[in-house]
Amino acid sequence: FGPIAALAGAAAAVVGTAIAYSVAGGGLPAGSDLLVASASSFAVAAVVISAWDWAFQPIAVVPPMVQSGMSAEDADVDELLRLIATAEDELASKHTVNSTVMITDMKSFSKMTEEEGSVVSAKTIQRHRDLLLPVIGQYRGHGKSTGGDGLVASFDSSTDALHAAVVMQRTLDEYNRTHSSERDIIIRIGIASGEVVLDKGGRPFIGNALNLAARVMNLGEGGQVFTTRQVVLDAKCDDLATHSHGDFELKNIAEPVPVLEILWAEGQEPCTPRVQGE
Repeated sequence: FGPIAALAGAAAAVVGTAIAYSVAGGGLPAGSDLLVASASSFAVAAVVISAWDWAFQPIAVVPPMVQSGMSAEDADVDELLRLIATAEDELASKHTVNSTVMITDMKSFSKMTEEEGSVVSAKTIQRHRDLLLPVIGQYRGHGKSTGGDGLVASFDSSTDALHAAVVMQRTLDEYNRTHSSERDIIIRIGIASGEVVLDKGGRPFIGNALNLAARVMNLGEGGQVFTTRQVVLDAKCDDLATHSHGDFELKNIAEPVPVLEILWAEGQEPCTPRVQGE
């Protein structure tokens, strides 16, 4: 519509000029003059309109979609619920799996911090991570720090999880024997299998298996590896010595859990599990 508007504006100027001359009683300008004036006016108007259209592009305003009979507030809530449902579906389909989960905890960490200070304790924590995370990776696990003095990891194979736990304990035992001037690094390990939510790195974030592994770990003292009977049944670990401690009622776990200890050192004797709550 820009050229049409420019032509209409030029024509209006010519007609207005003719009317003004008639009212004033003077003669009309020559036809050639009117033609030149009309063409000039049209050109100027066309340039101005084109520049305006280029500089000020129209913006389409789309009103928000609100379902019939639903207020704007209800529509917002409905959209939020839809987003939550989508997130839950993605969490269930992409990140929730059945896996074997390991969790560890360092013995006497609070006492070490009190006696040696935060700086020394932090160095010890980092040293134990440097020693153990590569072992987890060696057995195809995905591990990370718990944010304190422990580690969590997931394994596709129960066999890998148990062998990793044995090598982790042996690695720390060797380190402690060759670094007698330092405080010993001693951990307990719990292993369980079941449903768990993994983060993008494949490491356990939350889930039943993680809770169960933590409860099983709490039965042990430093230097012990405790696991469930199901993990041992699923694994192919005829080369590992085990000892059954029987069934345990664990906090927030519905059914009694059969617990076994993995005896990772030659001549190692099983230890009596701790009473829950200690």
